Amino acid sequence: MSSILIIDDSAAQGATLERGIVRCGLGIDAIRRATTAGGARELLAQEDFDIVLCDSSLPDQEGMDLLLEIAATCADTALVLLTCLEQGELLDRAREAGVVTSLRRPFAHGELVDTLKGLLDP
Repeated sequence: MSSILIIDDSAAQGATLERGIVRCGLGIDAIRRATTAGGARELLAQEDFDIVLCDSSLPDQEGMDLLLEIAATCADTALVLLTCLEQGELLDRAREAGVVTSLRRPFAHGELVDTLKGLLDP
């Protein structure tokens, strides 16, 4: 069983990501979505996730800070940062926090598929 948590303050972008993941046909059993860090914490307390896709900017907390929390408590979860920002310093900080990779928006559907394949079949 594979499960993914999408954390994105834009419900529309989260829904688009979910549709893209379903279309991938990678055998993902569960996809959950949260639009806030608080909502993500609630889901993480209830379920284990194989992959977390997290926007860098959330309304109640910076996505990077949330990923630091998740990395500390969910060591087996692959963390992916979604960002519109230039890579550089943010990515260095992300890698130090345990983020496996990042996707810079806008990204192509193929990039999402390749990233998920790489994380599901290391």
